[in-house]
Amino acid sequence: MSATQTYFDQVSKSYADVPFEQGVDVPSFIEATENLIKMFDVVGSAAFTPMKVEMQEGVDKLNEIYSSNPANNTLEKLVQSEANYYYGKEATESLLWLVRDLRFIFESLKQNQEKPNEEIAESFSEAYNRTLVKHHNMIIAQMFQIAITTFPVRADFYGKLGQDQARVSQEIKRLLLSFEKNHPRHRDLLYQGQLRLDLSGPLPPLYTMWS
Repeated sequence: MSATQTYFDQVSKSYADVPFEQGVDVPSFIEATENLIKMFDVVGSAAFTPMKVEMQEGVDKLNEIYSSNPANNTLEKLVQSEANYYYGKEATESLLWLVRDLRFIFESLKQNQEKPNEEIAESFSEAYNRTLVKHHNMIIAQMFQIAITTFPVRADFYGKLGQDQARVSQEIKRLLLSFEKNHPRHRDLLYQGQLRLDLSGPLPPLYTMWS
């Protein structure tokens, strides 16, 4: 990357670019999620592996189900196609875990942006305890918690995303705003699919001062 480029300049699609007027476009949602996973590859720490693996499994399953029937080209159609299933709601369950993982990431980044002197590991640890830990068994929870303690320091994390830190911060805030906009839609989809999603109450406003 040049001195003026950031990781976000190389991203083909983010959540802010996902069409949703006629339903959440599946290929675009998958592409945006894969690009988010790649952001942690750019940071270059193996500590993010458990989180990336869990997310990639969900993406791969969604893509597999969509590819088998491309007519279900929105998340709404995918979830609705399984609405009457008692078992085997693979697309719905994959989306469930992706939404949980996304909430964890976005709450972590939100907290870290709001606290400019806080290390990445602290923000992710506290967000993990608010979000994902209750959905993981003891072994997975310990694996995540140990991995978080080895996260890179704040300066290295953001530095890997671009030399222009003002631009990096701006793009992260844009990412957070797009999640605030689309998260209620994802949650509603899961309720429509008759698979209850416990997200501990309403999503708090994110960065309303920039909206």
